[in-house]
Amino acid sequence: MWIGVLCCLGALLVNLFPESAFDVGMQPDRAWAMFGFGLFLIVLAAIFGRGSNGAHRE
Repeated sequence: MWIGVLCCLGALLVNLFPESAFDVGMQPDRAWAMFGFGLFLIVLAAIFGRGSNGAHRE
């Protein structure tokens, strides 16, 4: 889930600072694709984590 959150935050930062993102080699127009991928990861983590309470089952 945290990877998804970081993807979303990174995409928002790219939209806020497009010149700096271009300097490090990222294309600002692909930020929304990265944001969508982050949301996808968050949804997957929510689906797979719904049935567990965090404890290991044996």
